[in-house]
Amino acid sequence: TLIDNIINTNILVIILMYAPAIVKKRLRDKPTYLWYLIGAGIAGDRSPALPHEEEKMYTYRTKGVCARAIDIEIEDHTIRKVRFQGGCMGNTQGVAALVQGMDVDEAIRRLKGIQCGFKGTSCPDQLALALEQYKGSTVQ
Repeated sequence: TLIDNIINTNILVIILMYAPAIVKKRLRDKPTYLWYLIGAGIAGDRSPALPHEEEKMYTYRTKGVCARAIDIEIEDHTIRKVRFQGGCMGNTQGVAALVQGMDVDEAIRRLKGIQCGFKGTSCPDQLALALEQYKGSTVQ
């Protein structure tokens, strides 16, 4: 297909800017390629490093907030990296930076219950819920 033929070029980065719904639909089953292309577009690098398979990245689909999802990397019960997909850029980057290196339980304790306006939840609250879900999925 056309998308497969131009996957390693900057043309797709331009398409991402002008037709995100079409590209998202076409790449739905190729998240690694999408990660690669977004990384190339942001960094201006033609060959950014792809995520390693051994990295423990967990994605949580949010509910009731502007951010669509949260990507979390956890190692030894410590938050290594957080990236919000969407949401208020400054606020989500701030929250992500503050929890980096923090114990999972401490982050949950600090973030759970924070509200944004009348939504009944917030991006920090959704991060706490994501961490709780992650903990529940890793219990043996």
